[in-house]
Amino acid sequence: MMKSFLSRLVSRLDIDSGKTRVGLVTYATNVETGFNLSAHYSVAAVQSAISALSYSGGNTDTAAALAHVRRSMLTSAAGDRNNVSNVVVILTDGRSDDKSATQVCTSLFKKPRMSALQKCMVEIATRVVPVFGLAHGLQS
Repeated sequence: MMKSFLSRLVSRLDIDSGKTRVGLVTYATNVETGFNLSAHYSVAAVQSAISALSYSGGNTDTAAALAHVRRSMLTSAAGDRNNVSNVVVILTDGRSDDKSATQVCTSLFKKPRMSALQKCMVEIATRVVPVFGLAHGLQS
């Protein structure tokens, strides 16, 4: 069900023109880069990568996932572009295992374009939010 949702979501993005890049991180007890922002340049390629994902199960270490996104995904080496707003979509199966660590991680997103993430990520730490998307300019 989650793969189907992601596949439909990316089908609506302007990936083929190069205007939109998609990266993916999976997390539970461990955090893994599914693919970086610079890995795929077409909707079909992203959908294929999504269909190849497997669910590892385990804890819900949202803090570690956010730290990984900040340190590893939102970098120029991984395909991040400074002149383009970032969108972070969190898909979770439950509450973060460590509410305070998740709150600390959200405060470390220092770029002004990530301010919506700082405001909204506390919600993931404090309650179950099955599908949650955040972007610069998102109305609170």
